[in-house]
Amino acid sequence: MKAYEFPAQVNAEGKIELPDTLLHQLQQNQQLKVIIVVNEPSQDEVSNEAWLSLAAESIKGDQDDAAYTSQITPTVLKVIYILLKTPEILTFPLLELANTTGVALETLKKILENLYKLGYLYRQPRGGYRIANYIKLFERWEIGYVESLRPKLLLETFTYTEETKFSEAAMKIIELANKKNFLIGGELGASLAIPYLVPQRATLHVVDNYDSIIDKLKLKPSPRGEISFLKQFDNFNHGSYNQDLYIADPLLIHAELMIDSNDRLEETAKRIFTKYIISRQQDE
Repeated sequence: MKAYEFPAQVNAEGKIELPDTLLHQLQQNQQLKVIIVVNEPSQDEVSNEAWLSLAAESIKGDQDDAAYTSQITPTVLKVIYILLKTPEILTFPLLELANTTGVALETLKKILENLYKLGYLYRQPRGGYRIANYIKLFERWEIGYVESLRPKLLLETFTYTEETKFSEAAMKIIELANKKNFLIGGELGASLAIPYLVPQRATLHVVDNYDSIIDKLKLKPSPRGEISFLKQFDNFNHGSYNQDLYIADPLLIHAELMIDSNDRLEETAKRIFTKYIISRQQDE
């Protein structure tokens, strides 16, 4: 945004006359934000510093608005995740959502109000909120997960210390998950959720110390490794698949599949979405 300082006066017809030099810099039909500082007879002329301060304050307000509409922080994404996982939680007292997400009540209120202003929620006639468009909110979650939440959760990526087929590693991962309290996601998680994909990689969502998992699987750090370790961000990363397996929620699996997008992963993601995710949306 540009701010101009110029002298002007109101003519006999009650219209403000702008200097020709300014008019030459403006496009026709361009929308302007006008701040009028009036010199009253009983006061000194408004100083240049006062004008610049006023203009700067106005510009800052516009910048804050722009930042507000584009910034979806990891904390906001964690709230969105819970809303997508259990939309009905919005019908309960906000304190329950605050306890579930681990977000302070006042902070949660601001987050929900911001999501409302961004068009992701709408207000209920008797108070509270409801998801305005589940698909739109889901898409925003997935973008945010890849861009800002996942990098914050990523602990390290590993490969094998000895020649191993992924199918052999997968069997060990499945066996260890129940013992070591971690969730299986990514391609391996998707293959356990639906019988379609032959997995080549895995994402392990861990809670605390994962050194013993590395030792058991005989792994070593590698930027291009097949097994990624992510830290769980709440107690609701577990999915419900009617199976006695530690599998990550479909929202997490779907987002992981879309990172390295190709035909086989996209088709798998589509099946995950159709079978487990879209049924969560409430009537809008």
